[in-house]
Amino acid sequence: MIPRLSPWRVVEEHQPAKWRVPACFVLFLVVLCNGTAMGQEVSFGFEPTSLSLSVTSSLLTTTGAFRFVDCVSDVESSFLEPEGFQGSVSLSLSPPLFLPDSESYSYDGTITYTAPGFAEPGFSDNGSVSILSECAPDSTLTVGVVMVADPEPLTSDVDRLDFEEVGPGDEVTASFRVFSGSTPISVTTGLGSVTPGVTSASGALIAFSYQVPTDAVDGQVVEGAISVTDSGGASLTIPVRITVERQQDLAELPGLTPRQRAVAGALDNACGSIRMIPESEWTAGQRDLFASCERVRDSGSPGSVLDGLAPEEVAAQGRSSVVTVRQQVGNVGERMQQLRGGLGGGFDVSRLALNVDGQMVPVALIAGALGGTAGDLADSGRLGVFINGSGVFGSRRGTSNETGLDYKSLGLTAGVDYRFTPNTVGGVALGLIRSDTDFKDDSGGVDVDGYSVSLYGMHYTPQQFHIDAILTLGRNEYDTVRTVFSGPDGQRAISKPKGNEVGLGISGGYDFVQGARTISLLAGIDYIRGRIDAFEERPSSPGTAGAGSLLAIERQTVESLTTELAVQMAYAYPWRAGVLLPTVRLGLENEHKGNSRSINARFVHDPTATRFSVTTDDPDRTYFNLGAGLSAQFTRGRSAFLFVETVEGKSGVSEQRVDLGFRMEF
Repeated sequence: MIPRLSPWRVVEEHQPAKWRVPACFVLFLVVLCNGTAMGQEVSFGFEPTSLSLSVTSSLLTTTGAFRFVDCVSDVESSFLEPEGFQGSVSLSLSPPLFLPDSESYSYDGTITYTAPGFAEPGFSDNGSVSILSECAPDSTLTVGVVMVADPEPLTSDVDRLDFEEVGPGDEVTASFRVFSGSTPISVTTGLGSVTPGVTSASGALIAFSYQVPTDAVDGQVVEGAISVTDSGGASLTIPVRITVERQQDLAELPGLTPRQRAVAGALDNACGSIRMIPESEWTAGQRDLFASCERVRDSGSPGSVLDGLAPEEVAAQGRSSVVTVRQQVGNVGERMQQLRGGLGGGFDVSRLALNVDGQMVPVALIAGALGGTAGDLADSGRLGVFINGSGVFGSRRGTSNETGLDYKSLGLTAGVDYRFTPNTVGGVALGLIRSDTDFKDDSGGVDVDGYSVSLYGMHYTPQQFHIDAILTLGRNEYDTVRTVFSGPDGQRAISKPKGNEVGLGISGGYDFVQGARTISLLAGIDYIRGRIDAFEERPSSPGTAGAGSLLAIERQTVESLTTELAVQMAYAYPWRAGVLLPTVRLGLENEHKGNSRSINARFVHDPTATRFSVTTDDPDRTYFNLGAGLSAQFTRGRSAFLFVETVEGKSGVSEQRVDLGFRMEF
């Protein structure tokens, strides 16, 4: 057994006398302790000399590790009381200090600190502990302690992920957040995928996705879990459950009208096809169209959503086409009425008015009323120039097939004609048109701008028989806006298709003159054919809901064939300045063609290009035109008139026509 010796002493002075070395010899003896040579310089005391510790409000106790190096000495080392701490402190060494007959002088130590009960986050404490040692007389361990807030526990904003009514081939997706004060956080799953798999940010958004197999059967349940672990060792599990169930087709929803069901069927095909495409490959338009399918499904009023997607407003384009052609044909017809009366020479501005339907006033009637001064009322020149204006105003009540609307149409026609014989005239005219149609409930409208060219001719026998013919060719642009989704962030579909139109009118009549009274029997037939080019709608607000749910409309054709039988009566009252001619007119008109037509459309972003159709209303077959007016004929070829006409007998339609004009001849 080696006695306890200080490493700084000469070894032999503690040896028994019989082992003493003579003074004349120098004996070097090395004693080893714990692998370190006695006589080799050693740093005694605490390693390190200071510690920084932390506690939390829920974990008041913490520990720190240190090393204490002592020497083999005759003087035993001992702990001194901790100084300066508000909390409690204890120390332990391994092996124990002062182990009897121990040859060790290196100890592994642990300090345990417990904060006082009043401590709160932000509290700090400082103190020191010492070991009284002969070899390390100034050995002190300083300790600093702070209280920090509890680290954020590992949590998620979802407890589980459940997906229901998922079809085969569908991709299900969900996003959730994970939180922890101990980052990084690891997220893994054996079902589908999660992105990102590792995050260093508490509150990071995690995306989960899973592609349902295309061969999944109705009622099949797919289950799995998402595992989340933080760097502190905490973990949680998020269960995932996916139930495969065939969704009800939109077209099978109860209470839909035929128009709504047609749109729903196209959506079923489109969204079913989109569902088979990996979601990562969807275009922006397909994504929006799929969202529209879900909007219909989730809506408490699916019919209203389907009505917004349906193109029933497009029917107004065809109606506007018919109105504009009839106006131009009517404007030219007014000129021929003037010619039949012998009032066509010179420069005629008599029809700068608000209507296409006026009265026929034979010159013989006017001349007779003025005592045979017809030459003062009419110019006998062969060449004539005229300008006629017209306007039609009306409204139409909405139906299950078409949107309600208000409309007005203004037209201007200018032309030149030549009298080839006293009873035969031919001419050409150019027309301009502007029609405005506003849908009810601020759901859009159609504005039409167009022009036309007309050829016309007539042959007549004064006061007796006449026959007229008009051919009109026109070109229109239909500036159309319809509401798809309403509201502050609503969407409107915009389009500007163009179209051609043709109108042909043939009419004839016979006049019965009895003194100042003239009764005319009239008959006419008009054929109109309009064609509107195919077009694709564009969104009013790209990037918002509905931008990808717009339509491509196929070319439209609209036809009308009408006949009219009418009786007109005029009476001439002479007065000092000329002649007053009150007139009444009653016409019975029949529509023989123009059955309900189909507007064919498809969704622009439908991968299947499924076509669907919406049907317009049948036209009214029989209705009346009732009008009354007053004309004033003056000398030197001047005249003024007022004529009002209304259409009666059209279902849900109110239409009025007004003539107001002045004519001068040169």
